[in-house]
Amino acid sequence: MIRIFMPKMYVRSFKDLSLDKLKERGIKVLICDIDNTLAPHDMESPSTEVIKFIKEAKAMGFQVAVASNNHKSRVSKFCEDLDIFYINSAKKPLPFVYMKMAKHFQVDRREMAMFGDQLLTDMLGANTMGVYTILTSPLVLRDIPITKFNRKIEKKIYEVLDKKELLRKGDYFD
Repeated sequence: MIRIFMPKMYVRSFKDLSLDKLKERGIKVLICDIDNTLAPHDMESPSTEVIKFIKEAKAMGFQVAVASNNHKSRVSKFCEDLDIFYINSAKKPLPFVYMKMAKHFQVDRREMAMFGDQLLTDMLGANTMGVYTILTSPLVLRDIPITKFNRKIEKKIYEVLDKKELLRKGDYFD
């Protein structure tokens, strides 16, 4: 049961994500969370590093999208300069966002990867749907209230995963 929270890959940040390895694994669609994955929750627009990362992914043939639980104004503003498909108010970890992404891009869910910083939303939802999962460390330690609540639960999950020697916070792997 606890393995449902386990990522298939764990990286420090988007700068460390090996797009080549995703390509080798047959991934065609890279779905990214925004808040604390690509940018702090209070950063309205993507940084030049994020823009470069998205351009590189597109140049390698990936379809890139955003799935965020945040509201439309936040997500649309962030994504407009990136020119990528997005789903706001995604209700992760519920499965609907992954079904919508697979339908939009006309791919099998196993050809998609979810890249995010939360076990409870990003990893749980994507793993449940058979989507390849990539966990990243949060970019900053400040969170909005609901995420602070989730982090308290995640702390317990990390403790169980660590005790079972499945996942240790900060021990990155790909």
